[in-house]
Amino acid sequence: MMRTASTLLVLLAASAMAQTRQVRVRIDTDEQADTFSALHLDHATCSCGRAHAGETVDVFIHDATEEDALNDAGFSPVLVHADTEAFYRSRLTSFGARSGPPTFAQGSMGGYFTFMEMILYMDALQAQYPQLMAPKVSLGSSIEGRDLWMWKISDNPGQDENEPEVLIDALHHAREPGTTMTACWLATQLLQSYGSDPTLTELVNEREIFIVPVTNPDGFVWNQTTDPNGGGLWRKNRRANAGGSLGVDLNRNYGYLWGYDNSGSSPTPSSPTYRGTGPFSEPETTAVKTFAEGRNLNAYFSMHAHGGMFFIPPAHENGTFAPPPYDQQYAAIAAGTTALGVGYATGTVWQLLYTANGGSMDWFYGGLYGGQQCWAFGCELGTSQDGFWPATNRIVPIANDGVLFCRYIIERAGPALASDNLAVMDTGGTVPGTWEAGESLSITFDLANDGTQDASVTIAVLTQSPWLQVNSAPISVGVVPAFGSTSTSATPLLVSVSPNAPSGATVSLDVVATALGATTLRTTITRVVDAQPVTAADHDFESPAGWTVGLPGDTAVAGVWTRTDPNGTTSQGQAFNPEDDHTPSGTQCWFTGQGSVGGPAGAQDVDGITTLVSPVFDLSNVALPEINYWRWFATSATDTLEIGLSNDGGASWTVIETLSSTQSQWNEITVQVASWLPPTDAVQMYFRAADSPNNSLCEAAIDDFRITGIQPVASINVTGSGTIGSTVAVALSAPSYGGATYYLGAALTAQTGFLLPPAGRVPLDLDPLFFAVPLLPQVFSGFVGTLSGLGGGSGQILVPNDPSLSGLGLYVAGAVVDLGIPAAVTGGVRIVVP
Repeated sequence: MMRTASTLLVLLAASAMAQTRQVRVRIDTDEQADTFSALHLDHATCSCGRAHAGETVDVFIHDATEEDALNDAGFSPVLVHADTEAFYRSRLTSFGARSGPPTFAQGSMGGYFTFMEMILYMDALQAQYPQLMAPKVSLGSSIEGRDLWMWKISDNPGQDENEPEVLIDALHHAREPGTTMTACWLATQLLQSYGSDPTLTELVNEREIFIVPVTNPDGFVWNQTTDPNGGGLWRKNRRANAGGSLGVDLNRNYGYLWGYDNSGSSPTPSSPTYRGTGPFSEPETTAVKTFAEGRNLNAYFSMHAHGGMFFIPPAHENGTFAPPPYDQQYAAIAAGTTALGVGYATGTVWQLLYTANGGSMDWFYGGLYGGQQCWAFGCELGTSQDGFWPATNRIVPIANDGVLFCRYIIERAGPALASDNLAVMDTGGTVPGTWEAGESLSITFDLANDGTQDASVTIAVLTQSPWLQVNSAPISVGVVPAFGSTSTSATPLLVSVSPNAPSGATVSLDVVATALGATTLRTTITRVVDAQPVTAADHDFESPAGWTVGLPGDTAVAGVWTRTDPNGTTSQGQAFNPEDDHTPSGTQCWFTGQGSVGGPAGAQDVDGITTLVSPVFDLSNVALPEINYWRWFATSATDTLEIGLSNDGGASWTVIETLSSTQSQWNEITVQVASWLPPTDAVQMYFRAADSPNNSLCEAAIDDFRITGIQPVASINVTGSGTIGSTVAVALSAPSYGGATYYLGAALTAQTGFLLPPAGRVPLDLDPLFFAVPLLPQVFSGFVGTLSGLGGGSGQILVPNDPSLSGLGLYVAGAVVDLGIPAAVTGGVRIVVP
């Protein structure tokens, strides 16, 4: 009866609700920024995160007094949406009400689940995967008596195992339904991919994962009641406050630095950031607190919307950053998210958004277990264009982004292995860097533990290639501490290539690192027997190297790509332009706009769109081409650095990355060309920096651009007995180089090779016999020539009629020169005169 009466009151109140107006105001001075902050209005993410001079802010107006307050404070609001709820609904697809468990992204609120649909969906998953997901548990009740449901996922969900524990929650703010969808999608991916995705399987096996999809059930139900088709904009819970207003901002109600100041939270009950009457005054936050204190949580991740940001603590500006060494460790975890490819800005809440106190992330970081015992993170899912209710077709893409972050945090709740600087040294062959039959290989690399717990690591080499033999048993490298690293140089892994390995055979091996509690680190190395490494391009940008600026669509009036020695710039403590290029022995790189020394960061940053375009590269004869470069990018908003790849000389482009998160340091990037486009003789790249509209800071830089790969295999075939007085036929085959010049060489030994300008190093010893070749046409013929259209060349050796030559061993090697540079080299073939 109580619930029925309550529902009736909700419906009556809903019918009387006014529409929400969305207006935009511009902040021209720092004083205006302070004035705006003091108003405590309901506003979305600023165009550059934190409001300051030159920025615009979108404000949600719930009653006329709020717009009057803006006008009285000297602002001039510009209308964006007269009915914001209707705008959001216009982007949603109707699926109608559901009686049973809904399909993901087909909930009755324009694809979004209602509170009951969320429960049905998660319960259906639990019923399907009871061996991995425990039945739901209530953490406590809300103001109106609704449960805060939690589901646990692990390989033994009914047991309390000694494994790293992770809590992931969503919907502290009732108008952020995409976070609930992401929590449900995370559970779906973990369960459905178990047994097929090795990493997800190991995460489920090695972690205890707790998921709370709705932390604010009353506010959520209020929105679904007032706006059953989606678009509701209620933010807080449904606490009846003194004075007649409703709601406490649950993400200002946690105990760590609760009420620290009135800019990070509000003491005014009607404010959207009202913090409540005291820390944990709300049953919802108390339920979360009680659960967390009864566990041993290693990591916490709280999802919000919107703005495209990944947060590390603290949210408040007091202390600025976490204390050492946690500041660097948090920064390293945040920097690692850039490899996910989501393109979110990373940093603290006060850097990217606004100051906040009493938030859940700060309490888990600074208050739980006495502080600094649980690693805490947060995010804002979706872009500013997505808003609080993204279009229906954006539910899955945004959920996929969120799941990437969740996976990342779940993994780092324990040990997390990574490798760098992997090197393979070959010995016993004729061409350094080439895997040849009978060679020995020595593998070393740097091993890092990017996780928050120590790792006792074992490394091994595995292969299924019949032409490779692993000669090292698994090696223990000992304990690698959290955020620590070690090198395997003292204990290299040993592998050998079979003496019978045929030229041109593809071989591969896996370097595998394992540790208890960590997902397996597996690095695959693939080579072609007798194929020589080649550098197709090496640009340190100390010279222009054929790069140009400008493509159709460029609009930049400032910050156009330039090449010189950069002057570093900063804004609010964040670096924007690099002070130095990346090349250790160089000074110059390509970057966007040269500001004056000590000048403001915005003087020559990107305003508009500017594109840096590479020359055209011929990769048609480069096997497994790999592009490697160093990149710098910084933005105060969600500006972008877009990277495009073409294999038709720029006639068409494929966008391979769009970066919108700050990386104000040099980061190494590797691109496998064949993963995007077939390599051709017309490969090209562009780097497009865009600040459009021109309302924030944006800088980019590129340096040390290289393209490497391996050369196609050339081979030599010798026919004939080699007996005294006979003729030996030598056939050179290099199918990729029809019409190119070839050289054949002969020597008595095959060691490190000798220089044959312009062919480069031929894998034979410096031997007088080779230099005698041109002088002995009666012995050697056809040793210099032009390959046929099919890449064939030939030579002859007339074995003189001299019995003293019996037992002589002679090595023959070949080199192909294409456009004046060494294109392919083949190892020596030994001829023995009987």
